Amino acid sequence: MGKKSRYQKKKFEKRKGPKKSTGEYGDIVQKNEKFEHYYKTQGILAEDEFDKFVDSLKVVLPTSFRITGSRSHAEELRDLMIKEYFPSMEDFEVDGEKVEVPKPLPWYPDQLAWVSTISRHALRKSAELAKFHRFLVAETEVGNISRQEVVSMIPVELLDVKPNHSVLDMCAAPGSKTAQILEAVHADESEAIPDGLVIANDADQARSYMLVKQAKRLQSPCLMVTNHDAQQFPAIYFTPKDLPEAKTLRFDRVLADVPCSGDGTFRKNKNIWKTWTVGNGNALHRVQLPILLRGCALVKVGGRIVYSTCSFNPMENEAVVAAAISQCGGAFRLVDVSKELPGLIRRPGMTSWKVQHKDGTFYESYENIPEASRHQMVQTLFPPANAAEMNLERCVRVYPHDQNTGGFFVAVLEKVAPYGALDKLEGKGAPISEAEAAATNDATTVADVKDNSIARKRVSEGDSEREAKRIHFEENESKEDGHSKATSSDEAVEPQKKKAAWKGSESPFVFLNRDDPELLAIREYYGLSDKFPKDNFVVRSENDSWKTVYFVSTAVRNIVTAGNSYRLNIVNSGIVTFTRNSAHDGGAGSPFRLSNDGLSTIAPFVSDKCVIQASLADIKVLLPMSYPKFTKFSDEMREIFEKLRKWLQAARF
Repeated sequence: MGKKSRYQKKKFEKRKGPKKSTGEYGDIVQKNEKFEHYYKTQGILAEDEFDKFVDSLKVVLPTSFRITGSRSHAEELRDLMIKEYFPSMEDFEVDGEKVEVPKPLPWYPDQLAWVSTISRHALRKSAELAKFHRFLVAETEVGNISRQEVVSMIPVELLDVKPNHSVLDMCAAPGSKTAQILEAVHADESEAIPDGLVIANDADQARSYMLVKQAKRLQSPCLMVTNHDAQQFPAIYFTPKDLPEAKTLRFDRVLADVPCSGDGTFRKNKNIWKTWTVGNGNALHRVQLPILLRGCALVKVGGRIVYSTCSFNPMENEAVVAAAISQCGGAFRLVDVSKELPGLIRRPGMTSWKVQHKDGTFYESYENIPEASRHQMVQTLFPPANAAEMNLERCVRVYPHDQNTGGFFVAVLEKVAPYGALDKLEGKGAPISEAEAAATNDATTVADVKDNSIARKRVSEGDSEREAKRIHFEENESKEDGHSKATSSDEAVEPQKKKAAWKGSESPFVFLNRDDPELLAIREYYGLSDKFPKDNFVVRSENDSWKTVYFVSTAVRNIVTAGNSYRLNIVNSGIVTFTRNSAHDGGAGSPFRLSNDGLSTIAPFVSDKCVIQASLADIKVLLPMSYPKFTKFSDEMREIFEKLRKWLQAARF
C-alpha cells in the first residue's frame, strides 16, 4: 500500500525514544485533536458517523491473506483449507473468547482472499488453531499464501491486468501488489511464458532487494526489478530516438501507489497518533504529483493508470488527481468503477476541500493566502476552477468502519489522448506540458518541487551512465519490428557468446547465442521444443566458465538489449533454469542440471523422455529420504529407472 516517504521515516526515527517496558505502543494515547479537527473541517464524513470512524481506528486490524499461484492450484488449496481446518472452528471458544471461522472477502474473485479475526492468545492456547496457523505459515513460506492487507488488494484488482499487458509498478516495495500483478499476468495457465511484462520499481535500493525476495516465490521470467526515483523513471528506446517514428517502452497499465502520510494505517501503526500533522500531507503532495505525472507520460493511449494512497487526506488524494488531470490537458479521464468489485463498500471522492496552513488557518483558494505565506503553499493543493467537470466523485474512498479494514484511496485514470514527450516522439503530435519541457531527462516534474526540501533529486542520466555502460551486441545488430535481436532464425551465426547487453553495479546480462555449443547440448539433452524461445537464455558473467543459466521472457530481453538500456538501474531479472554440475565427468548425461526455480516455466517444453510419471505411492517413497533404494519403488517405476539407466549409458553429449 502507500508507503511512508524516506523523509517521514527519518522524522519518525528522530522523534522516537527508547521502547518502554509496556511495549512499543503501550505509552501511546490514541487521540490526536489536530487530526480530528482537520478531518471534521474537511467534512470527509457526516458528523453523526465521525466518532464511529475515529473509534474504528483504535481497533487492531484483522489478519488477511490471499491464496496465490495458478488459478487451479489456488482453488484446490482454498478447498483443502475449508475442508480440513474450518469444521473444527465452528462453535469454538478459547478461555471464553469465541473464535470466528475465517471469512472470504465478499468482493475478491473466487474466494481467494480471506480475513481472520483469530487472536494471538487463541492461537497460543488452542492446539487446533495452532494447527491451522502452522498450515498458513508453511504455505506462506512456499509461496502459496501471501499475507496482504485487505485494502492493499484493491488497486491491482482495479488495474485490470491481462496476460499480454506490460505493467509498471512505480513504487513497488515491499512487493505484495507486484506479486498480485504477476499472478494476473500468469492467469492463463495454457501459456507457460505469457507475452506480458512487469517492471517493479522502487526508489530505495534496500527495498528493491526486498522486492526480489518477494517475487522469487513466483519465479516469473516476465519480471524486472529496477531502482529509480519513480518521477525520474527513464525513457527506454527500442529504436534510435531520431527516427521518424521512434519506438519506446510504454505500458498498458501503471500502478502509482505513492509514498504518503499513511494516516489510513492507524490500526497497525499506532505511532501515527502522536506524529500526525497537517504538514505531512501538504509536503508529500509535491512528491506525489510528479510521480503520477510521470506515470501518465509512460502509459499508452487507451491504457489505465491507478493512483493510490493509504491516506484520508485530500491534499494527497483528490488534489493530486485533479492537478494531474489539469496538467495533462484533457488526455486523462477518471474511470467510473462503481460497478467493479461488487461487495466492496466504498465512498465517492471529494469534489471540494480546504487547505490548512501550518498556523492552523484554512483557505479555500490560493488567492486568499496572504502574500507572505504563499511560498509555503502550492496552488495545486487547491481544487481547480474546473473541478466540477472532472468527475472526482469517481475516486474511491475506503473507510475502516465500513468493512473492518484500513483506510485507502484509489483513483483509476484512463489515457484517452496523447500526452507528453514520449507520445510526441512517436509521431502522435502530443503537446508537452511546461513541466515536461523543463525536465532534462524526460522525467515529468512540477516547478515547485525544486524548492521543496523533501523532494529527492537525481540526475538520472549521469547516474545511470556511471553505474551502467551499454555495450551493443555487434555493429550489424539486426532490428525487427523496432526491437533489438541478437540473432535471426534464418541466419547462421558464429557459435560464440555475445558481449554483455547491459553492465551495471549488478552483474552484467550476457545473452547466449542460440548456437553456443553448451546451450545446444542442453537443448538436445532435455529435448526442448522448438517453440521454446532460443534467444532468451542469459548468464550473469562475461567469463567463459559460467555456472548458472537464467531465462527471461522476450519482453524483458527487448528491454535489456534496447539501445539505451544503460539508463536502467536493473536490480534483478530472470529465473534460474540450469546450473552446472561440478561433479559431471564429461561422460553420459548433461553437465547442467534443471533448476527447481525454472521448472514450472520450462517443463511444458521438455521432451517426454525426460519426464517420469510417478504414482502417489512412489512419490511417498521419494519424499521422506534423499536416496531411497530401488526396491522400495513399484515394479513399474523400477522398470522406468532401468530404461533410464541404459539410455544414459548410451547417450553422449
